[in-house]
Amino acid sequence: MLGYIKTQRDDLRICDFRLYKQQYCALCQGIGKKYGIVYRLILSYDMVFLALVLENFETEMTPLSFKCPTNPFKKINTSISNNVIEYCAFINYYLSVLKLEDDIIDEKNNVKKIILKFFKHNSQYQNILNTYGAKLNVLSELMSKINSLESENACFDQLSNLFGEFFVELFQLFFKLYKEDCVIEKYDNLYSLCFNLGKWIYIIDAYEDMQNGNFNLLQNIMKEDDSDNKLNAHKKIAMINKILILKMEKSFHEITWNKYKEILYNIVSLGCTNTYFKILHEKYPEIESIIRCI
Repeated sequence: MLGYIKTQRDDLRICDFRLYKQQYCALCQGIGKKYGIVYRLILSYDMVFLALVLENFETEMTPLSFKCPTNPFKKINTSISNNVIEYCAFINYYLSVLKLEDDIIDEKNNVKKIILKFFKHNSQYQNILNTYGAKLNVLSELMSKINSLESENACFDQLSNLFGEFFVELFQLFFKLYKEDCVIEKYDNLYSLCFNLGKWIYIIDAYEDMQNGNFNLLQNIMKEDDSDNKLNAHKKIAMINKILILKMEKSFHEITWNKYKEILYNIVSLGCTNTYFKILHEKYPEIESIIRCI
């Protein structure tokens, strides 16, 4: 669920990659200040994408200058919206809690149960839950519904659509909390981009973890197609991946970006494509050459 939205570094200009890293460092700094230094370890690259998108809707940027604990001799200078830092730091923490809950359902892991209790007892996390609990209910309800339908082996298209709605809500929640007169539905192309990216994340996550979790994507597709041919199922996933990325690219080009356009396009197009082929290479090398020819 986390960690799939990354850049294709080889195709980024040096100045853009430096800017991307600065935003990552700013979020890492924000998480450390808000929740404690140990929680910096849970920062996901997905949150950098979220921050870069949301900063296009912010006008007030705060200059930051700090040193990283892992490299105290290097000073980092950047600027970012305080609203975006606060929101992305919380959402990163909140998604980590949801992922732990999901892993516990799949793996019945007692160690993760202990870690989950540790996460949930963080005072700053509890304060935010108490403040925004009602507005977060949509996210928890969508995730509960997804888990329930997975256990019933529901159609993967239905499940990916639900996660698309979940991902849209991550962006929508920012507007609800910080832009009360503005909702994401006003931006049809942004809504479409977020929805299809959410669908893509769900399918890629299921594709990578289907041998470990309680939802097997290949078996689900073969049952839906009434087929016992795994290669055809792999081919279908490859086509879905390609179609979703094309839809995201189309929506992306119809959005007016004020900043970070090159970095965001690199993530949406090249980064997502690279992530898919990396999973294919690591998990299914025996069919990689066939799929790459599609």
